[in-house]
Amino acid sequence: MSHGRRIHHLHLPAERASGRPPLIFIHGGYVDAGCWAEHFLPFFQKHGHDSYAIDLSGHGGSEGRDRLDDFGLDDYAEDVAALAGQLDAPPVLVGHSMGAAVASRYLESDLEPGAQGVALLSPVPPFGMWGASIDLALKRPAFYSEMPKALAGEFSERTLEVMRSVYFAPDAPNHELMELARLIQPESLRAIADMTFMAWSIPRPLPHIPALVMGGELDALFPPHLLGFTARRWNGQAEVAVVPGTGHIIMLERHWRSAAERLAAWLDGIH
Repeated sequence: MSHGRRIHHLHLPAERASGRPPLIFIHGGYVDAGCWAEHFLPFFQKHGHDSYAIDLSGHGGSEGRDRLDDFGLDDYAEDVAALAGQLDAPPVLVGHSMGAAVASRYLESDLEPGAQGVALLSPVPPFGMWGASIDLALKRPAFYSEMPKALAGEFSERTLEVMRSVYFAPDAPNHELMELARLIQPESLRAIADMTFMAWSIPRPLPHIPALVMGGELDALFPPHLLGFTARRWNGQAEVAVVPGTGHIIMLERHWRSAAERLAAWLDGIH
């Protein structure tokens, strides 16, 4: 790798030759590429896309777990560039939550080979996580005592209930929560700081490429009324979609197929 770190990824090749662009799925904070493996990777493989899911530095099978806090959004963007540079064509990026911020950082940094399009799922808004952090402290203060337990692998009913209230639809069954629980790992403090204080950074120009901004109707972390702020950054070219009955973890909830089909339809439109 040009940036000196071994970056692991999952890959499901397209089931048939279709001429469709390859996809790079970028996970959010506190998880790894496995969040895409259950539903989205096989769905888009069948849809004719070479589908890749990256483990960002310090996550999953990638190097750097022993120095996770060294990595920020710029480092994660370099990870994406390293994988994209191995592909036969520029990819479409699909980033979730923190992964959406990574996709944006990659594109505004003019890293090669660029992208044919970008889909931002449950994105961190352009002004960062500061508002979400305050909202959690005021409305769901138990999150800050239960999240360390989750990171330690302790999942009491109380911990699961807090995870449900923040990340999932209110009626999400426990088995959906456990799909997330098995993926949970620590996140870089530097990356968290980058996202928290995004409003303090000077926005850089973004490329004129197709963009989709998608969120869950019941997202408690970044509610759907915030999607427009992200869409405005994309030169008036972004489409906005809201997935009914869904919280923050779009790719693991029961309505994941609705989100995947909406993403597939958008991809067909830029193909």
